[in-house]
Amino acid sequence: MRPPRIALVTPMLPVAHDQTRGRYIYETARALARLTELRTYFIQPRYLRLPGLAPRSFLHEDVGPDYAIEGVEVEAFSYPAVPGLSRLLNGFVAGRRL
Repeated sequence: MRPPRIALVTPMLPVAHDQTRGRYIYETARALARLTELRTYFIQPRYLRLPGLAPRSFLHEDVGPDYAIEGVEVEAFSYPAVPGLSRLLNGFVAGRRL
């Protein structure tokens, strides 16, 4: 019998500049990957590089499409965003990119 297939879409996984971010999601994904056919989509906002528009409430650094993490098959991509202004559209834009 073929294992169930699961697509996990998340904006939170450990990254080079913040190893603790999304650690709980990473551990859950690793456990799911052992039991199922799991494909993880790591979606990140890509903020415009304009003065005053960078996010100030958390560490942010772009993650490239070559992002990889042990034990989980990951496809990373980004979508354009403007802090505060595009919040209502982020889900729609991210869904279109997915």
